[in-house]
Amino acid sequence: MWGTRVGDRVELTAAGPTRSAGIVDALDAKAYVCTPMTRTRPGTVVRACFHPAGRTGRECFEATVR
Repeated sequence: MWGTRVGDRVELTAAGPTRSAGIVDALDAKAYVCTPMTRTRPGTVVRACFHPAGRTGRECFEATVR
């Protein structure tokens, strides 16, 4: 993710443990931050959620791997 603020967090779930990455300081906020990679196969549902800093709630998206 990019264009972030300190405290923002993204989570990725794909048929296994949830991977996450968060913005912990001003250097992270200026850089491109990503989650660890994961492996999938056709039919796997992938879910990504963005948790904005200082707000409740989250924005999530799902897709099925083809």
